[in-house]
Amino acid sequence: MDVLASECGLSAASSVAGIGSGTGLLARLFLKLGCPVPGVEPNVEMRLAGERMLRSFDRFHSVNGRAEHTTLPPANMDFVAAGQAFHFRAGVLHVSQ
Repeated sequence: MDVLASECGLSAASSVAGIGSGTGLLARLFLKLGCPVPGVEPNVEMRLAGERMLRSFDRFHSVNGRAEHTTLPPANMDFVAAGQAFHFRAGVLHVSQ
């Protein structure tokens, strides 16, 4: 989080799309910073687990979607994050200009 803050400008005002959010382990890090995080998860069981685990964070909302079709409005995220989603390893993409 420190590197993302210093190198990419991550702050509590940054919106972060959690792709393949699953149970919310990666989303929790951004939520603890204060970022709004829509968690995009196609698997209903994983999505429900994430909703339960992150229910104390009012800046989290769960989205039924996939990486290639998130259902999120275009161009409204500052960062896109994917943790161990299927074959991916943790990564963050800074999308702000």
